[in-house]
Amino acid sequence: MKRTFSVLTLALLGSLAQAAPAPRTVTIGLGYVPNVQFTPFYVAERLGYFRAEGLNVKFQHGYVSELMPLLLQGKLDFVVGDPEDAVFARNQGAPVKYALAMYQKSPVTLFGLKPLTGAASLRGKTLGIPGPFGSSYHAVQAYLASAGLKEGRDVKLATIGFTQQEAVRTGRVDAAAGYLNNDVVLLRAAGKKVYTLDPTGAYPMVGVGLIAQDKTLGTALAKKVVRASQPCHSPN
Repeated sequence: MKRTFSVLTLALLGSLAQAAPAPRTVTIGLGYVPNVQFTPFYVAERLGYFRAEGLNVKFQHGYVSELMPLLLQGKLDFVVGDPEDAVFARNQGAPVKYALAMYQKSPVTLFGLKPLTGAASLRGKTLGIPGPFGSSYHAVQAYLASAGLKEGRDVKLATIGFTQQEAVRTGRVDAAAGYLNNDVVLLRAAGKKVYTLDPTGAYPMVGVGLIAQDKTLGTALAKKVVRASQPCHSPN
């Protein structure tokens, strides 16, 4: 009787193991270096939200200019990037769309270690930008234009790459365009008093989100990734 029970138990366990599908690997390109701004994705992975959807998630960091070609080649399933990245790629014929806005408004900010009291306080100053691309650059352009300030004449824009914190800390620039949930967080954690300007009134664009190929959106995979990611992006 025991032998029969053991055989039946093993058979049942074997059938259950066969019935459980293997996790589907999903690759998400995070458009920057490993950083605090991607915490929601790290937390969702750590808490098992992706596993609960039957997914084995893999992250690949890199700049969006490097990741978008991989997305189009099918080597990445999703890329986290600016909405502008999707718009410009779409205008060039790439079959991509933007989904899952990560923020209710763009986290782009202008920050410095000396008082900033409005756009006028930038007059005569050097403002660091990563480069003439992306949401930060377009936000800066809109913000200056809204105050009647002109690049070169009133405010000097300096291309400093993604070294905003160091450039501001060392005085290489008077202020810089960066992220509230990155540069400002890290400088304040280092004990610095940081002043910020909010350009979103002049540039009311949605923030960073997931970008995918048209053929991926609307699929079960896309729905699972959104469900797994959303809880950690919720204000609650």
